[in-house]
Amino acid sequence: WCEKAALPASELDERQKRIVADKLQSILSRLDHCQRLVENEGGDTGWARKLQESHVEPVAQCIEMLRTGDWDKCAETIRNFHKPTTRKPKDLPESTAALIQSTAKNAVDAFAELSQLATINPDYLDRLGDPVALQTKVLVGLVKEFDQLYTQAKRTLNCLDFADLEHYALRLLTGEGSSQDEPSPSATALVLRQRYKHIFVDEYQDINSVQQQILQMLGPGGNILGVGDGKQSIYAFRGAKPDIFLDQVKLASLDPADAAGGLRVDLNVNFRSAKGILDFVNAIFSRTMTASFTKIDYDESARLRPGLADKTDQLPGGKESIVEFHILDEEKTDNTGAQYETSLVTPRRRQAAMIARRIRQMVGADTGKPEFQIHDTEQDATRDVDYRDIVVLMRSLAKKANDYVEVLRLAGVPVSCQATAGYFEATEISDMLCLLKVLDNPQRDIELAAVLRSPFFEVSDVELTKIRIHSETKHKRSDFHDCVLEYSEAGTDAGLAARLKEILDRIDGWRTIARRGNLADLIWRIYRQTSYLSFVSALPSGQARRANLLKLHDRAIQFEGFASSAGVPSLTRFVEFVEKLQAVGQDWAPAEPQDSAGNAVRILSGHKSKGLEFPVVFLVELESTFNKRDSQADCLADADDTLGLQIIDRESNSKLSSLAHEVIAEQKEAMSLAEEMRVLYVATTRARDRLVLTASQKQNKCREIVSNGFFLGGGPVPDWQLRACRSPLEWILCGLSDRKVLHDALETGMAERTGGDDLFSFKLHSQADLKELSDF
Repeated sequence: WCEKAALPASELDERQKRIVADKLQSILSRLDHCQRLVENEGGDTGWARKLQESHVEPVAQCIEMLRTGDWDKCAETIRNFHKPTTRKPKDLPESTAALIQSTAKNAVDAFAELSQLATINPDYLDRLGDPVALQTKVLVGLVKEFDQLYTQAKRTLNCLDFADLEHYALRLLTGEGSSQDEPSPSATALVLRQRYKHIFVDEYQDINSVQQQILQMLGPGGNILGVGDGKQSIYAFRGAKPDIFLDQVKLASLDPADAAGGLRVDLNVNFRSAKGILDFVNAIFSRTMTASFTKIDYDESARLRPGLADKTDQLPGGKESIVEFHILDEEKTDNTGAQYETSLVTPRRRQAAMIARRIRQMVGADTGKPEFQIHDTEQDATRDVDYRDIVVLMRSLAKKANDYVEVLRLAGVPVSCQATAGYFEATEISDMLCLLKVLDNPQRDIELAAVLRSPFFEVSDVELTKIRIHSETKHKRSDFHDCVLEYSEAGTDAGLAARLKEILDRIDGWRTIARRGNLADLIWRIYRQTSYLSFVSALPSGQARRANLLKLHDRAIQFEGFASSAGVPSLTRFVEFVEKLQAVGQDWAPAEPQDSAGNAVRILSGHKSKGLEFPVVFLVELESTFNKRDSQADCLADADDTLGLQIIDRESNSKLSSLAHEVIAEQKEAMSLAEEMRVLYVATTRARDRLVLTASQKQNKCREIVSNGFFLGGGPVPDWQLRACRSPLEWILCGLSDRKVLHDALETGMAERTGGDDLFSFKLHSQADLKELSDF
């Protein structure tokens, strides 16, 4: 984008005008939906006429102005628009009237927000034009300079990074006189074309632009076999561009006699999942994965068809639905309507408890009789479901997985989790690191207080206060380490003073060992002298805590094996190493206890599950909101557009977006939502025998989403409703909103509805149902 950072403003202007046109159509679609709903449900026709005059006509006029090319008049209409009051329609049920009112109000709010866009605001160029141009120029210059220095450093070291391998390969294969838009093969590429008669590309949907050009230089056309699935492209953060594959699919023909643009063969027979799971997936994505929203049309060619014989009738319990949908109602009431206090337990832990209970029921942990059997592909036979057959999938493990691991283990469910963080936050590791830091430098007041208060020495908060107050009566300002020393020699509490003296003597002894010996021996001596391993083993999740401490000892051995001494004690170097990791936000994965390696439930992220399959899948945390940081950063870059910045406006002292930033942000948000839809598709298609979906959400919120979709009928969900969704749960509810069983269950507030629809079973849990939390 460095070469395109000065993209003409006129081109960006045209792109934003197209964005405005799309938004106007979306707003009009929402308002038309409100009018039709009032008419179909027998509401007040006068309300519909007023909506037409105050809400619909301004939007329709703008669309007509754009059609005739009168942009200035359209922009003026948007700028001068004053939001009218949106009232509830009469003669309708309260829930339906409120739904119509909120939909119309959101539409008119979106129309009013268009006035903030750069192409519509006449003050944009005067206030932001020059500052944006200057800052963009400076930033581009810095990036170019960094690129030169980085390239020079790599040449000095005689090394390449992975991106270099691709770019240098393309440079070798591209003719010197060819342009970037129309590259021609080099002599090297022509020789290789003679050598490679056929080229096979797997996972074609994850290809990037450079890789695609390499293929074009190597293949003259007609000799490339690409296998891929655009619905499973989930690696945008690695540079994958599914549009490349989708464009190739559009050019290809299903007719061998007319295959000038390539021959297409649809591989939609699924040999992994049971028919019930495939029916569920088809029902959701046939309504939500649309060409206008994701550039993929989930039509008949995309629908999954079972390739395996349906064996559910032969399995115990095979007549029941093999897809379960569990929602934990976040309204704090029990079944009688009484308030239920759950402030001490987070929604995530409540959901984990609900999952733990369901897993125990499946494997028969309390009854000794598993609920069902699964087909073992290795033995080609059926057997009882076990812990090792179950996987818990979530969008991201960061800041989530540790809670699930802890709750599941407290519930007696063996669990294995390859989390990427959370090690340094573990209490037992935090205590050990504080102790090591105090041994390295006794003047660390916070760490010293933490060590005294820890299970190593068990000094109470009251006693810590005594130590501090005693010193402040003599010295207004003193380090806490000096306070401890002084109290150990002349403290008013003789027992506490004697304990502190013993503690300081032990710490001095360990410090002497640290200077004379190695780090690993020091850590093991601390474990042995304090019986710390035995202590943590007796705590909840004791085996996991013990494994964390053993991992710390192993890491100390590894550190001393590769770190150069340079005359500095290993303890000091190790403390500096850990602090640098923490300073840049790095972490280690928590250790896995020995009993989790075999028969245990696995916790994975959606990306880690790609290409895998599991007998039973719990798809959890579906209420987690979409991450939109890629479209909200202060600096946005796009290879096809330009560089977009947010800058501080001196007049208003506020952060404002440039025209380029608004255009790129809109594009990135659309791409991000499309990818989130594909991630959800990948996750739901990992299950072979059972699929269980769980979420924590207020019943009223779920009812509103389902009611809105229910009134749309059974067709595709419109883009405006999909874009308004904030989580995968809301997309799933949209996709299932035509199912009367779900609509009635949420409308009436019944705790469980399993009849009337064999596609899935649905259960609405109240927080009071989770009695296991108190037991855990």
